[in-house]
Order: sequence, then C-alpha cells, then structure tokens
Amino acid sequence: MGSPADVSITVSPEVVQGIIQKKIEAAVVAGLAGMQGDIVEKLVAQVLAHKVDEHGKHTDRDYNNKFNFVEWLCEDAIRTLTKKCLMEWIEKERPKIEAAIQKELSMQTKSMAAQYVKSMTDHMHERFHVHLNMSIKTGEKA
Repeated sequence: MGSPADVSITVSPEVVQGIIQKKIEAAVVAGLAGMQGDIVEKLVAQVLAHKVDEHGKHTDRDYNNKFNFVEWLCEDAIRTLTKKCLMEWIEKERPKIEAAIQKELSMQTKSMAAQYVKSMTDHMHERFHVHLNMSIKTGEKA
C-alpha cells in the first residue's frame, strides 16, 4: 500500500463551483447584514434626488435632466388628477358648454365670413391665383 501522500481525490468542477458560489453568497450576505439599513437609506435618497427630463426619464444629457424626480412625480400626479377632474366637469356641464359655443359661433358668423372673403381677395392679388367655387346658404340650420 502506498503512503498517504500518494492518495488522490477527484472532485467534479460542478461541485467546486457550487461550493465557491455558496461561499461568495454567504460573504456578501454577511457583509450586507450590518450595512443594510444604510444601503437602503442611501438608495432611497439617491432615487428621490434623481434628476429627470420633462417626461420623467433620466437621459444621458445632463442639461435635459432639469427636474427632481419626486417633484416631477408630484407635478405629473397633479396634472393627471386635474385633467381627470376637468374632463368630469366638462362632461357634466356639456349642454351648457355646447350652448355657449353655438351662441358664440352664431355671433361670429358674419365676422368669420368677412375674414374669409378678405383673405381670399388678398390672395387674389398675389402672383398665383386661387380658383374657388363657393356657395353660402343662410337661414338654414345644419
């Protein structure tokens, strides 16, 4: 029989890799255990102070990143809520708004026609002429 120094053991690379990976994971977890609160606080502070563009995205160009992320989020939430409230109010007041629009348009009909005719006559004096067929019916409702 040979001496104990002549003994050789064969270990598969998968076993060695698994052991090394477990040791690394244990070392990382042990290292983070004491710092976990600090890391979380630092990450949160960094994310909240992050600068973004007008669309809430961080770009590679610093001059586009003008807004603090939290401020952008607040403004975006307010814009979204304002739009929602305004759309609800418009829907509720739709008959009144439509009546006001129709009234205003009916008062401006003569003015709009005069502006249209003036624009057409101004263009007729230019080098390129405009050909137009137009008919206007008054007193009829659409």
